[in-house]
Amino acid sequence: GDGDLTAIAEGIENALSVRIMSGDHRARYYAALSATGMSILKLPEDRGQLMIFADGDKTGMTAAYELGQQASLKGWNANTLIPPNAQDWNDELIAGFEGWT
Repeated sequence: GDGDLTAIAEGIENALSVRIMSGDHRARYYAALSATGMSILKLPEDRGQLMIFADGDKTGMTAAYELGQQASLKGWNANTLIPPNAQDWNDELIAGFEGWT
């Protein structure tokens, strides 16, 4: 997308699920491919709003918070979201998540 919102999820299924659930097709969606990939991800230079969609396990949440801290230090407005049922975002989509309107 061409918006100033960047969304990052751990896996490709989660990134696609977040895109479907949000309905925002202007944002840029990235999959870090693993918790390690999330914690070492190199962000684009054009800073803006960063939404980090963590997996619901300890490893996923730790990696997401690490990315959020690094992003904030680099000038991003970073926020981390945890799936409400401690799963991942693809599980939330399959279960019929209705948290966004």
